[in-house]
Parts: sequence; C-alpha cells; structure tokens
Amino acid sequence: MDLSAIRARIDALGIADLLELRVGYLSDQDLAALFEEADTFLFPYRQIDASGAYYMAKTQAKWIIASKVGVFCRSS
Repeated sequence: MDLSAIRARIDALGIADLLELRVGYLSDQDLAALFEEADTFLFPYRQIDASGAYYMAKTQAKWIIASKVGVFCRSS
C-alpha cells in the first residue's frame, strides 16, 4: 500500500509526534505485544476481505478506526 498520501496528511496536520506507523508484517507475538501498548487501531485499507489483526484488535476494548470495506463493514 502506498502510504505517501497518508504520510503527507499526517505532516500537513502536524500530528506526526502523536502516532507511529508500523508498516509491514508482524508475527502474532509481536502484534499482540504492540496491541497491548496501543491506544487505538487504524486500518486504512482501500480493499481487503479479512484481517487477522482486526480480530485481535477487537479483543482489546480500544478504539478502532477502519475503512468501510471488507471485514470492517461486516463486523459489529
């Protein structure tokens, strides 16, 4: 996924110091550790059918911000 537009928007809003982008594959163990530290989860997909990370995030009882595509619009 090309993140240039997202990075540009982050810079334009001046919020780079408020978030951390982790791009790429993480093992289940690394993902679980990261989820424990997170305040919220962002899934900015334009196209996706399913996401294991999303189902892990749902168990954390924290904010989830997601595109209205695939599993994100089918789940409650």
